[in-house]
Amino acid sequence: MKNILIIAGLILGIWFIYEVRQVLILLFVAFILVSALHPLVIKMVKNKVPRPLAIIIVFLGLIAFLALGLFSILPPLVRETVDLIRNSPYYLSPLLAVLNISPADFTPQLAPLSSGIVKATVTIFSDVISFVALIVLTLYALIERDNLKGDLEQHISVEKTEKIMIIVKKVEEKLGSWVNGQAVLCVIIGVATYLGLRLLNIQYALPLAIMAGMLEILPTMGPLISAVPSVLLGLAVSPLMGLAVAALYLLIQQTENHFLVPQIMKKAVGLPPLVTIIAIMVGAKIAGIPGAILAIPLLLTIQTVWESISLSHNPLK
Repeated sequence: MKNILIIAGLILGIWFIYEVRQVLILLFVAFILVSALHPLVIKMVKNKVPRPLAIIIVFLGLIAFLALGLFSILPPLVRETVDLIRNSPYYLSPLLAVLNISPADFTPQLAPLSSGIVKATVTIFSDVISFVALIVLTLYALIERDNLKGDLEQHISVEKTEKIMIIVKKVEEKLGSWVNGQAVLCVIIGVATYLGLRLLNIQYALPLAIMAGMLEILPTMGPLISAVPSVLLGLAVSPLMGLAVAALYLLIQQTENHFLVPQIMKKAVGLPPLVTIIAIMVGAKIAGIPGAILAIPLLLTIQTVWESISLSHNPLK
C-alpha cells in the first residue's frame, strides 16, 4: 500500500509540475535575469551607490534597452518578414521546378499565413500580463537577493545555509556568464550576418540576420537552421550565390566556434554537442520554443548543483 501511495504521489507531482510549467518557466527566467543583473548591482554598491538606487538604475537601463531595440527593429522586421513569406515561392522557383511544383500552388496558403504572422506578432508583444509578471518577479527577487541567507537561517542550520549559499552563488555565476555570453554572441552573429548578406546583396537581410542572432541561443542546431532560408534565397539568384551565402554562414560559424565562444563563454561550462541537442529537443517537446531556449541554462543549473553536492560529499576533496 505504501509503494502504491508513493507512486501515486509521484504521478500527481509530475502532473502538477506539467500543469504549472508556464509559471515555473517565468520563475526560472526571473532567476536567470537576477543572475545576470545582480553582479551589476554589486559593482554599483561597491562604488558607493545605494542598493535601492542601483537596482532602479540597472532595471531602468534594461527596460530602456529592450524598448529601444523593440521599437526600432520590429516595424521593418515585420514588414520584411511578411514580404519574404509572400514572395518565397518565386524566389524558390528553380528548386520548385526541379521538384515539379508550381509556385501558384503555394500562393493561396501564403496570403493568410502572412496575415497570421502579423497577428501572432501583435499577440506576442501584447501579452502584457506575462511580461509584467516577469518584471515584477525579477525586481522582487533582485531586491530580496541579499536577504536570502538570513531567511534560510531562520529555518535551517547555519552550516546548511552556508552550503546552500555556495551552491546558489555557483549557479548564479554560471547562469550570469551564460546570459552575458549569449547576449554578446547573439549581437555579434546577428550584425556579422547582416553585414555579410548586405555585402552579397541578398534581400531581407534584416529578418534573416535577426533570426541568425536569435537562433544563436540554440547551440549546434541554431546556426544550421538559420542558414537554410538564406542559402535558398541565394540559390534562387544563382548556384554561385547560393555557395557564397553558404560560405558566409560557414565562415561565421567557424569564427564563432574557434575564436568567439572560447573567449566569450570561457566562464560557462561547455556541454557535449549530443547532450545539448537532446536537451533542446526535450525542452521543445515539453514547453515549445521557451523550453528549447531554457534547456541549456536548466542543464547548466542541474550540472552545477550536482557537481557541488558531489564535491561536498567527497571526503578526498
